[in-house]
Amino acid sequence: MKEKRIIDKDLYSLDDIENLKVNFMYNSHHIYTENNQLVINIKKEINEIDGVIEAKRYARTDAIILNNILTFLTGSLFTVYQKKSSEININQNSEKYDNNFCFNYQGNNYYEDLKKILGKISNKDDKYLIITLLDRWRKSLFLLELVESDDLYDEAFLSYFHILELLANENNKIKKQNNLPIRKKLLNFLESYGLFDKKTKELVRKLINLRNEIAHGKLTYKDLHTWPLPAFLNITNSTAYNLLYEIQILSAKAISNFLGIGLWEKAWQEIHDGLPFGNGIYNNILKEYDGFNFLDLKDKYKFDLEGLFEFYLNNHSRINISKMENILFEFLFSEEYAKEYDEVLLLVSVILADSKNKKLSSKAKQKFRVLFRGIEVTSFSNIKDIYSYMLEYGIELKWFYKWLKHFDK
Repeated sequence: MKEKRIIDKDLYSLDDIENLKVNFMYNSHHIYTENNQLVINIKKEINEIDGVIEAKRYARTDAIILNNILTFLTGSLFTVYQKKSSEININQNSEKYDNNFCFNYQGNNYYEDLKKILGKISNKDDKYLIITLLDRWRKSLFLLELVESDDLYDEAFLSYFHILELLANENNKIKKQNNLPIRKKLLNFLESYGLFDKKTKELVRKLINLRNEIAHGKLTYKDLHTWPLPAFLNITNSTAYNLLYEIQILSAKAISNFLGIGLWEKAWQEIHDGLPFGNGIYNNILKEYDGFNFLDLKDKYKFDLEGLFEFYLNNHSRINISKMENILFEFLFSEEYAKEYDEVLLLVSVILADSKNKKLSSKAKQKFRVLFRGIEVTSFSNIKDIYSYMLEYGIELKWFYKWLKHFDK
């Protein structure tokens, strides 16, 4: 059987990806940047009975693997759909290339990380798992960017969760621990790779709950939607949105630690810092709060406004509302949070406006007006969406509803 040697050359525009400079080899393939383009040269031998266009079939698997690697190292999506042009050459002489290899992106040097990934892929024991992990991560990102609305968020979340399952199962296999529930396997993996603490333990609990809710259709059904309107029933509340972003970064960091590289450390640290504690911590805070020890409790438990507010949204019917309102009030008038949490403070102010404590309610209304005039951007397409948003959590904003009736749009 005779074969023909071909070079499949694909060019990708880098107009939407700034400061990327690469030059490296994968097998006999050459990948480099020039003239604001990414060039992927894939060399293959094809059967003599196949026409030139068939070269695409031979090259596609390697093209997918390279797109996976590029996406994971940069966090920007690369797919074969983004090709600007393509050409195929037959029996071309060997390509001459600069062996000054590099992988630089936005001022960071990721070449050592790249070499470790390529080394893992070249190892037959690791190859298929690593390729699968990177491919699932890229596919999840593709699902998130495929449409402007959140129609595919459920699928993206499940795809990220599958990555964690694969890693947990692999770790479980290495340790020869059989028949463990998924929660235990995930926590074992996180502990084995330096990612386990009270915050990640709570995160795993929430991720598993959301996975189960999506699978059983419990969370996705609702009678009234907010803008933009979805085409399908899907993840809809802010807690689920937050979890989607958190699992995206956690899965990336989990892959990185599994590979033995430091990639995604900064993004994970930012996410980890903002992760809420388990309910037990917030219950302790409410139990210990006496009206005068806010700063002491904040220093003791290291809690922040976002985590506390999420706890309130999901537990307001089961907690001491008076104490919670007072703690939220302390955050509301703290200069430390004025800029960083302006949207959360806006939500806190409309909640406290309905407080039975008249002094607290009056000040919260005043604060709302100040925040509303000063806030530039929110995640809400319309200010009245706040009312619908809170209804999702069983919270009816009575004062805010009256304010909306007189609001000059």
